[in-house]
Amino acid sequence: MGLRIAIPGLGNGNVDYYIRALAAAGCESVYVTPENRELYNDDEFDGLLLSGGPDVNPHRFGEENTGSWRIADALDDIEFSILDDFVEDGKPVLGICRGIQVINIYFGGNIYQHLPDFERHTGDRYIQGDGSGEGHYAEVKNHGFVNHEVYADNGSWLSHLYGTRLMTNSAHHQALKETAHDLRTDARCGEDGIVEAVHHKDLPVIGTQFHPERMCLENKSGELIDGLEIFREFARMCRKRAAE
Repeated sequence: MGLRIAIPGLGNGNVDYYIRALAAAGCESVYVTPENRELYNDDEFDGLLLSGGPDVNPHRFGEENTGSWRIADALDDIEFSILDDFVEDGKPVLGICRGIQVINIYFGGNIYQHLPDFERHTGDRYIQGDGSGEGHYAEVKNHGFVNHEVYADNGSWLSHLYGTRLMTNSAHHQALKETAHDLRTDARCGEDGIVEAVHHKDLPVIGTQFHPERMCLENKSGELIDGLEIFREFARMCRKRAAE
């Protein structure tokens, strides 16, 4: 039987890239939404993938809104709830973009609500404006990715896959600020030191700020790493946990 991976969401997000990457790594994906949540028991899954998406409500890490936008409280609810179940069970978790931020917030860290040098990390154009009493928000125009160099710590799980210097894509305006006590930083952006990868010191939990699902299969590029290796590593983690 293949590995089954839960991907929580609201049913309106584009998870096709994640599903194809997981399938290429030997995993079956199940999209878990608030409408079908009660149909699934966490024991049925081998791992959890937290995908990219809108910003987490800053109240989750004890702040007012000073730069977050397109907040979806229902997505926060289902992701934090399912993450709690997987952490309690000690099952593998992979967080990507928003996902690494959810992981950091869950374990007690926080995030930059709007990077002062966000142009280094996204091809999007942001316009700051009043947020109707909820701080500031940003509107996206000309959505796209940029590429930059990442430095991985020698001996980290990421360096085992790619070495200590790698080129990745980037598409975000938020990032980890204070890393949670139980998380270890594995890689940083070469230009400004923004955290690009982490792992939990005791649990099978890893995360990347960049998007490996957009750097593999039909989107594989000679300039960038092959993101499929991260999904294969996640699958190895799930098989190891399932065998215990």
